[in-house]
Amino acid sequence: IPHIMRRFVRSCGTVTRGVRSTHTGVTPTLPLVDVSSFIEEPVGDVAEAGKLHEACCNVGFFYIMGHGVPTQLTTEIRGAAAAFFAQSTEVKMQSTTTDGFRGYQWLGQNVTLGKRDQHEAFDLHREISPAHHLRATDWANRVLDCTERSVAGALLSQANPVPTRPPQLRQLITDYVEQMLAVGDAVTRMMAVGLGDEHGHLQALTRDPWWIARLIHYPPLPGQQAPTSDPIGCGAHTDYGLLTIIGSETPGMHALEVLDTHGQWVKTAPPSGAFTCNIGDMMALISGGRYVSTRHRVLNDPCQARVSIPFFYEPAFDATISPRGITRGDTNEPPIVYGKHLLSKLAQNLLPTQDSTFTQKR
Repeated sequence: IPHIMRRFVRSCGTVTRGVRSTHTGVTPTLPLVDVSSFIEEPVGDVAEAGKLHEACCNVGFFYIMGHGVPTQLTTEIRGAAAAFFAQSTEVKMQSTTTDGFRGYQWLGQNVTLGKRDQHEAFDLHREISPAHHLRATDWANRVLDCTERSVAGALLSQANPVPTRPPQLRQLITDYVEQMLAVGDAVTRMMAVGLGDEHGHLQALTRDPWWIARLIHYPPLPGQQAPTSDPIGCGAHTDYGLLTIIGSETPGMHALEVLDTHGQWVKTAPPSGAFTCNIGDMMALISGGRYVSTRHRVLNDPCQARVSIPFFYEPAFDATISPRGITRGDTNEPPIVYGKHLLSKLAQNLLPTQDSTFTQKR
């Protein structure tokens, strides 16, 4: 398919990049891409791949339809997650790990730019078997420093402490992750077409993908009750991985805001049944800067609780990320080992589980 890829390689250098806001403060203008053909076939509709490529170059955010994830599944997993978060803090804290990377994270345990985010969460990472090559010490010794090896050892050897209540949550998570891995693979193949990745570099980086799934509860938070000046559920940031996929949201709740080209925050408004996707820092690096990782944040609703389930489709944990792999161009960006990058971000953005001073009892 090299000739197909070449049709959609764009420089993106002459286009105004970023989200364009509307007078209502809600941006329905994010591109809408149909991914169904790439879900069904290794190479699908190249015109849709072109639309996705343009969105990645110019905006970094887009909606996808035709993903094939049943609406019933997204509805049921949101309901089961809400039931989990409705339990007492003491019960929820039974489903965590000592480092806090997997399992329950209490309200305010996540930190963005030094400020506590106003959400609680349940995080799941890919689990690997004892026979997996990442469990061998030689890789860690070659790539990681002493502190990183200790953290990586804990993360890679642990299982996700999926709670027993509600009882259906475990199977719903398993089903959801399976579906989202297929979506992530399809979108990544579409990006490869757009980037003209004739040598399969992106496919090689994601052949053994790492993934992270988050169940996030944003409680109602009127502005005057927020511990900071704004009811920020998750502070302004760019995602540090490859691709973020956010399942269908509750209709009418516009909590996710994207920074536009004028420095104004605009709310996303995905069409019914569509998923919201955005490019992370790793994908921007892989593309040689052609793809944009756009700053965004999440606000709590003053009256209504909200559950969101973002899925992070990532490179292999030990993948070396270099923009030269696809662009073959000049760049001053040094290569990055994804797992090393992930460990540094987790350490920066998560307070220790033992620091329960801010745990909120229900």
